[in-house]
Amino acid sequence: MSKSMQGVLKIGSKFSNYKELKRRYDRDVRMQFHPAGTNADAIIIHEMGHQLDGYLTQRGVWGGNVSLYGTTRTSVAVKREVLQQLGYFDYIRAERAEWTRMGYKGRELNEALEFSKKEFITKHISEYANKNEREFFAECFAEYLMSARPREAAKIFGEVLEKIMEGLR
Repeated sequence: MSKSMQGVLKIGSKFSNYKELKRRYDRDVRMQFHPAGTNADAIIIHEMGHQLDGYLTQRGVWGGNVSLYGTTRTSVAVKREVLQQLGYFDYIRAERAEWTRMGYKGRELNEALEFSKKEFITKHISEYANKNEREFFAECFAEYLMSARPREAAKIFGEVLEKIMEGLR
């Protein structure tokens, strides 16, 4: 079971020098590695996003399921919903048609589509959000809570999260 499923939050020693951490994080935001409008303080919120995902998964919210056969995280469904509302699936269909028209097929086509997917997610959330659905969830959570002007993906995430929380009441 992952640490976020156990409620464990650890901060490593690389976070001990706040001035250096802030400098690196600000650089990462400029490079689109972390969400726009956030600062180094968003790291804690990001990590709390993992805890929230683990909590919702354990509660069986939005398809979250923990069983003997494995875990299906709530973040899987949340990512799919956010991408759907952002228009990702229409975008990737158009990209597939364009790459195919240019003669791409097989593994080459899959690599081109993976590039397009990463480009889309980086543009709308962050490069780090490409790692997996858990990081996608945590990056959206951080921007939603920490940015004075959250972008469309973070706003959609916030709306989805509000629906989820309403269902828990």
